[in-house]
Amino acid sequence: MQCYMSKKIALPKSINMKSIAWNKTHGYIACGGEGGVLKVLKLESRKENTASVVSSSSLSTNQSLEGHTGTVSFIQWNEPYQKLTSCDTNGFIMVWMEHKGIWYEEMVNNRQKSLVRGMAWNHDGQKICITYDDGVIIVGSVDGNRIWGKELKGLNLTCVEWSPDGRLLLLGCNNGEVHIYEFGGAFVGKVPISYFTDSKKKDDLMMISWFKKQKDPAVPALAVVFESGVIQLLKHENDNGPIVVDTGLIISSLEWNCNGSIIAVAGKKEKITSPDEKSHEVKFFNPFGEILHILRFSGNICGISWEGDGQRIALAVDCYIFFATIRPYFKWCYFSNTLAYAFNKSLDRKESTIMFWNSNTKEKHIKLVKNLFSLASFGDFCCIATKADDLSKEFSLIVCNAIGSPIDSCNVNVEPYQLCLNNSDVFAAARNSFCKFHFQSPKNKSLIQFTSEKPGLSEERCTVYEFPPMSPNYSDDYKHVSSKPICCVTCSDAILVVGDILGRFYIYNLPHVSLYQIIQNSHNGMPSKIAINSLSDVLACINIYGEITFHSVSEFNRTPQKFSATKNNPRHSIKSRSDFDSQFPKANEPGSLAISSRIASESNGGILDNGDDGNTAHHPNKWQHRKELADSLAGLGEKGPKRFAERGSGFRSNKSKNVSPVLSKPLPFDRKCAWDIQWASDEGQMCAIMDKMRMYIYRGTEPEEPMSCLGYMCEFRDLEVKAVLLNDLMQNPDDPEDSYFFKNDVKSLRDTRNLISNVGLKDAATFIEENPHPRLWRLLAEGALLKLDFATAEAAFVRCQDYKGIQFVKSILDINNETVKKAEVQAYFKNYEEVDRMYLATDRIVSAIDLHRLLGDWFRVFELLKGELLEVAEMEEAWNGVADYYFDRQQWSEAVNYYEKAHNEERIAECYYMLEDYSGLEKLLRDLPENHKLLSELGSMFASVGMCEQAVSSYVKCNKVNAAIECCTTLNQWKMAISLAQKYDIKDVDSLLGQYAGHLKQEKSIFTVVELYKKACKFLHAALMLYKFIKDLPEKNKDPLLLRKIYVLIAILVEEYKSNRKVSNFDRNDITDLGITLEEEVALQNVAPRLIDDPWRGAKAYHFFMLAQKHLYQGYMDAAMKTALHLRDYEDILNLEDIYSLLALSSCANRAFATCSSALMRLESLESLSAEDKSKYQSLAAEIFVKHPPKDSRSNIVHCRGCADSIPDWYTSCPGCNLNFPICVASGRPILNTSLQWTCLQCRHSAFKQEMLTRSACPLCHYALTIPV
Repeated sequence: MQCYMSKKIALPKSINMKSIAWNKTHGYIACGGEGGVLKVLKLESRKENTASVVSSSSLSTNQSLEGHTGTVSFIQWNEPYQKLTSCDTNGFIMVWMEHKGIWYEEMVNNRQKSLVRGMAWNHDGQKICITYDDGVIIVGSVDGNRIWGKELKGLNLTCVEWSPDGRLLLLGCNNGEVHIYEFGGAFVGKVPISYFTDSKKKDDLMMISWFKKQKDPAVPALAVVFESGVIQLLKHENDNGPIVVDTGLIISSLEWNCNGSIIAVAGKKEKITSPDEKSHEVKFFNPFGEILHILRFSGNICGISWEGDGQRIALAVDCYIFFATIRPYFKWCYFSNTLAYAFNKSLDRKESTIMFWNSNTKEKHIKLVKNLFSLASFGDFCCIATKADDLSKEFSLIVCNAIGSPIDSCNVNVEPYQLCLNNSDVFAAARNSFCKFHFQSPKNKSLIQFTSEKPGLSEERCTVYEFPPMSPNYSDDYKHVSSKPICCVTCSDAILVVGDILGRFYIYNLPHVSLYQIIQNSHNGMPSKIAINSLSDVLACINIYGEITFHSVSEFNRTPQKFSATKNNPRHSIKSRSDFDSQFPKANEPGSLAISSRIASESNGGILDNGDDGNTAHHPNKWQHRKELADSLAGLGEKGPKRFAERGSGFRSNKSKNVSPVLSKPLPFDRKCAWDIQWASDEGQMCAIMDKMRMYIYRGTEPEEPMSCLGYMCEFRDLEVKAVLLNDLMQNPDDPEDSYFFKNDVKSLRDTRNLISNVGLKDAATFIEENPHPRLWRLLAEGALLKLDFATAEAAFVRCQDYKGIQFVKSILDINNETVKKAEVQAYFKNYEEVDRMYLATDRIVSAIDLHRLLGDWFRVFELLKGELLEVAEMEEAWNGVADYYFDRQQWSEAVNYYEKAHNEERIAECYYMLEDYSGLEKLLRDLPENHKLLSELGSMFASVGMCEQAVSSYVKCNKVNAAIECCTTLNQWKMAISLAQKYDIKDVDSLLGQYAGHLKQEKSIFTVVELYKKACKFLHAALMLYKFIKDLPEKNKDPLLLRKIYVLIAILVEEYKSNRKVSNFDRNDITDLGITLEEEVALQNVAPRLIDDPWRGAKAYHFFMLAQKHLYQGYMDAAMKTALHLRDYEDILNLEDIYSLLALSSCANRAFATCSSALMRLESLESLSAEDKSKYQSLAAEIFVKHPPKDSRSNIVHCRGCADSIPDWYTSCPGCNLNFPICVASGRPILNTSLQWTCLQCRHSAFKQEMLTRSACPLCHYALTIPV
């Protein structure tokens, strides 16, 4: 961030102030001072979305509050209740309230026993805690009632603070301890305070400040402040690993900004080196104690307070109120007319939203990233640096284009605090190392690179380099800075510049990343931002004081010093640099960017040697007048190269080897409050500098007249500086507006415009000759075109190397008509309405039509054609143009009307298809003649939405029968496909059917295959597939109900097969394309005849098996036994153990022990049973027949209708005459009397009529009864 003074208000009678507080909600500023002075001020509201604005110095509120007699030492706002609390040195506390813009006294409190040391309101403004010097604590409510009080014996209190949730109170004691109390007054513990050195007292605890809003728990939010200059930063009250910061100040005040990202600390410097030096400073730190900026004052700073949005800070200095404007460094960049900026959309601060907003097209693209570190851009690309996750130590560098799409990425182990890039490389810097990632853009990749690139190659293109360590004896001015020295980086295509906290700049040659120069800034102050110009020969630096300096990068290379002189004369160890002729070096000077031939780079280590003899030199540290610099440069020695093992990233040592540091004496610039700099991308000697609220444009060292500006500079190109109001944009980042962007022109551009319009082209050309720039020549050429001075225009186009402009002038010179020339010039400037007016005024309607036809303005073309003799082709072209306008905007219904007028059948079909108007497509199909080129496309449209019949009609109409059959197979309309194949004598349908069936079998979609064969009238194929499916089922998964249903389906399919072929015999050629192995096909060929002979055998087996169990569970034991007896005929289908165990059980229950004995004997003889199971059956048989002899106790006798012999009623055939009796599929009993018999029309199986009276379908095949029984 950067900061500068923007306003000063003086208090009357020169009364010194002692306290100040800025209301974050309503903008009131309360300031208290000596003699009981208490004032409430309010500045006029600032204008928004203004590019050039200067803060007003007028006050909308200026009221003095009377009531205090002593010096007002404390001021606190109660923002939720809009109250002001003030306290003076006499212990007099007053509460003020506002009514209609006037502040009135509401409450008064005066304990009159001790001094007030601190007071604080809690987060919701309902409670206030007041601490006194004698150890008394009083907690009261907002309405003035006392809640509780406590006296701490033996302790003198110095300060108090509430926790963000209001549950805890922190009390600071004069012994340096911080006690923790819960909100009811109970003691909880103590805040851990780190060890202090002897030089820092621990008994001067003066302040505790706890950031009140929600924040990342990993970021410190609690500051414990000691007057001696030490600040302890903690994440919470029990943090045992706090960050200790030595500010180097005698602290008077501290405050967090609005989002907890900046801490402002004010105080007096401990050491003053000269009488003219300003003795008081305001230092800005981030939550981790790293210095961001320093403001210096001559007067005594008594208090500081932030504005509500964090854009300004108020400082009480003697009898003045100073206002400083904060310019934070947002995470943003600008490239390819696209502004990319990051903001937090949710409460999760780890997730950032990056908006890519194209300022020309107004397109917005959003990219969500976690743990965002930084953003940088160059050319057509930007780089996003992120961390993989909280636990990982890997960081990602993602190169994106203007819409946020990644084009290359790399994982590194370097924390990318600083980021920069050029056309081919990304440089990411941590505190003590940096890396180079060579990215590849799509336009730079060849086809071979696209096809041969393998995963992991991006890591091989990333190299990590060691940065020279800093000496531990660096200056006391930087004791608050950590020992990690890198603070900023910048680069161009030629060099890389790395700046450290002592103001040294390490210059590396690219692409080898070899160190060849070290520049030491003679100005004090840690660099905050550095930038290199387009010629890579001048470096600009803005330090933490806001001072800007310029340094010549190529000066040393133009006059290289020999190693011998450096070795023999210590005075040359640091080379003093002049002001490089009081201006920036010219681009055409010899050797301005060349590196001395004596400096050679090692091929693999990136280490340079500028010695003549090739030996390592030792540079003596004898710079007595710059001891700090000598100490800091003492660590620049030589170490061997290291390799960074992970993912092949090379870790290379880049420590200075025989590179002499150069002391730079920058130009005597008078910009002391600079906060941004932008070099011109097309002019090496021009730059724009933001100083306070003004933009200064420099050519060399000569500034132009400044312009008021509050924006952040995006780019400097073509003598225009483009800037954006980021502060205003961040208030509403989801909805950027055009008004946030603005441009400032360079003076030469403004003067040239003025000369061209008001003086003349000749004077303008003379001025441009003295101040040459392609933009100015282009401006002259355009002005000459408007004045029809084509000679001057052509010469200017030549000077700016605009080939298209030259060709345009030549084409104009070939035109003889002056009106046409003027019209062409206006068309060149895209003033098409003026061109149209000029053509119509001279009755050149055809030229106007041609113009609008070229522009694609078909509405205007149609209007112009109405007044002419119309030709069909011209009108159809106009109708098509209008229709295309609506078609491109997806207004299909409007487009189709105009396409119909233009008879454009292809586009009519597309519109109908997009409108899902399939009736319109069918009408179009009927209207098209045979073999029309659109019929095939119509077929594809119908097929894509499943309209098979219409698709087939389209294909057949254009004689594409194969496409029609393929459409049928794709849509599973196999019956239609076979019908087409038979009609048009297509031979390969069966093979196509087999291929599709094989594909479905691989996906194990057996029932889909069956459905496919059924639709294709391949009934035997379907039946055999089901039969194979049953046989392949594991024994434990065989569900009798499912198997019964499948066998019924098999039987129905076989019956269909027999009825279609009208033969009862089997042909082996019918199952040659099942898509199965040869062995399986042979087995099925053996099964097929049996299925054809008796297709219902399997269905009857499982039907009677389930029927017997039904009778058994219903208690009909005789029916169950007689049904189970039928199962003996199906031993090839059913499990033998299931058959005879069911028969044994039912016969035993029916007391037919002879039948039970036979069943148990059969079970004992089964070879598939284990010995254990056989033993169990034997034991069961013995248990039964010990009690019951093996005789059937009951047996019903009937007479055969053929021979009248007596037979048991469960016989299915007569032993005497061999007459077979049908079995009732409803009850399982034989039907001896045919008059009682009912027969199913589908399966041809019978049942007793009496059993069918209550049924609606056949018990076996479930065929519906169409005729009552």
